[in-house]
Amino acid sequence: MSTVKSVNRGDLIKWFITVAAPLLFFLIPTGGNFTPESRMFVVTSVMAILCMAFGLLDNMIPALLLPAAWWILGVVETAPEAYAGFATVTVWVILGAYVLTIALDDCGILRRIALFIIEKLGGSYNRTLYAIYIVGVVLGQLCFCSHYFIMIGLVYGFCQAMNLKPFSKEGVIMMGVGGMAALNVKTFLYQTSNMTLMITGMRNVFPDFDITPVQLFIYNCPEFLTAMLFIFMVTKIFKTKDVKFEGGKEYFHSERAAMGKMTAAEKKAIIVLVILMAYVMFQPVHGFNLNYVFIVLPWICFFPGVNIAPHESLNKVKMFFSTFAFAGTCIGIGQVATTLGFGDLISDILGPTLGGMGKIGLTYGVLIFGAFANLLLSPAAMSSLLPIGLGQIYLDLGYPPICSMLTVNYSLDMIFLPHEVTAYLVLFGFGMMKMKHFIAFFGGKTLFTLITFGLIQIPWWHLLGIF
Repeated sequence: MSTVKSVNRGDLIKWFITVAAPLLFFLIPTGGNFTPESRMFVVTSVMAILCMAFGLLDNMIPALLLPAAWWILGVVETAPEAYAGFATVTVWVILGAYVLTIALDDCGILRRIALFIIEKLGGSYNRTLYAIYIVGVVLGQLCFCSHYFIMIGLVYGFCQAMNLKPFSKEGVIMMGVGGMAALNVKTFLYQTSNMTLMITGMRNVFPDFDITPVQLFIYNCPEFLTAMLFIFMVTKIFKTKDVKFEGGKEYFHSERAAMGKMTAAEKKAIIVLVILMAYVMFQPVHGFNLNYVFIVLPWICFFPGVNIAPHESLNKVKMFFSTFAFAGTCIGIGQVATTLGFGDLISDILGPTLGGMGKIGLTYGVLIFGAFANLLLSPAAMSSLLPIGLGQIYLDLGYPPICSMLTVNYSLDMIFLPHEVTAYLVLFGFGMMKMKHFIAFFGGKTLFTLITFGLIQIPWWHLLGIF
């Protein structure tokens, strides 16, 4: 009985914060770029974001009610303006990437690839950690979206198979590295779930802005090395060299052997992946929009004669519509914010402080601001909204806009608490680590990023001529 009361009390506190905190914005007087419509936009948007961050309702409910609130309360004049985010190609690209991930996962090719890599690079605890991160890179490149759920599930399965105990040093570190493999790779790999949102946001300030998967990798590839360096540092600090665990290389070999020979569906999946990768890599040659392949190709996986995954797999797509609604609304947040002049507003607030700090100081300011914004904004909202305001500062100062977007992308990985990213909530929910373990690992990774960003990433951008 006491547990139920405690949960209820916790929910009441969350509801109070969700409703009361946004109302504090009514204490801020309007004027200049901060109009009454802008204030109402902030109040309703923050309320919806907090509701989703606290998990008080299914994301679909506040995501669909927020545009309605904008229309009813006069933030926008018409319903089409309020729901314009759902008319963009971005949400359909994200949906297509999700469908492709489902098809590749259900046919078994993703698990086979993961087991192969870990078997070849594993055999010891430390090598398995590095192998897990490399698997995250591979799956992140193959899936283009939502590989983090697959990655976290795989890593938890490895912990179970190796009999790693909850809250143990070995279990915490392996789950932490699994989290890095799930999300850190988005720093340098093109993930449609956030990059399309970010590009859409940047185009509100820089209409011709674009970045290809190859460019993103070239610009941010040092993060792969710094992530591996962080894993190395963790293994040294916690002296994991002599860790003994059950299973080892033999476990991964037996699991892969149990899958048998590669099926016809898996072979077809490889062909689809080759076509996809070729389309992306040779985009500068053929000149077709990158969005086309993500909208069309995933659905071909279910065509008669192709049948990479059974039609029953499409039932899982229904589960995505909450995320679909959420993505559409996050795009809408960026669009409405642009209409209301929020790019200028953020620039007016942060510009005088950050603008006088020089290019390096400005970039670090954006990175730190983004890291703290993670505590309140979802990654999708961050990807849609921040490039507008922060990109405006770069525009006003005459700095390369690409650095603004790349830095915001970096900040998405700077996490302190599980609620900041849905995938980390899933990871934390497996019960392998306590809150103090989560904060120590990912907070440590965030501080490590702040240090290596200045020592490695900025000099690399300077060498490439974009900084």
